[in-house]
Amino acid sequence: MRPNLIFLGRLLVAALLVSFVVGGVVSAQGPYQRFENILTKKLLVTDASTFRGDMTFSGTGSDLTVTGNLKVGNGTPTVTQNGEDAYVEGSFEADGPARFDSTITQGDGDTIVADKLKVVAQTAITVTNGAAFTATGTYQPIQAASTVTPTITAGTAGQALVLINTSAQSIVIVDTGNQVLASTVTLGQYDTLTLWADGTRWVEISRSNN
Repeated sequence: MRPNLIFLGRLLVAALLVSFVVGGVVSAQGPYQRFENILTKKLLVTDASTFRGDMTFSGTGSDLTVTGNLKVGNGTPTVTQNGEDAYVEGSFEADGPARFDSTITQGDGDTIVADKLKVVAQTAITVTNGAAFTATGTYQPIQAASTVTPTITAGTAGQALVLINTSAQSIVIVDTGNQVLASTVTLGQYDTLTLWADGTRWVEISRSNN
């Protein structure tokens, strides 16, 4: 019996030493305090786990990195999560800048802009007579080397397009084919034409002679 007690004593001492070393600093703190310090340094979860209560990350190097899917709530995502996706069942708030490098799809509900709505201008396209051009964004500057009559490649259904002629040459957009306008428009410098796509046609919303 006594050898077993000695062995258990040695095992306990070794466990305490390991807890001190892993914690980073050998001190007179108790085992509970040292264990708490270990958890605040690094927590590795390698399998499905459930956490209840608040989790706080703070200080230098306190990033939360998720190498698989991140799911908040017990709802069912409408988009399949396939490795590095995030799903939030409830509200999501970002108090700082947020950047999305791909398509944003909104289901039900409204889009509310409390401040400014900024649409970035695309690189100006030089249009030529009789040739079709494809807008690369909603706010599309166009320019020409001489008076020309180009056509516009059909857009995606629901796409908005604002054309602005930034050159001193006239650009004529004819009311024909997939260009459904109030009438043929000649855009002078800084004149605009606003269109809406139904998938096969560009339908005029407004124009401005500036």
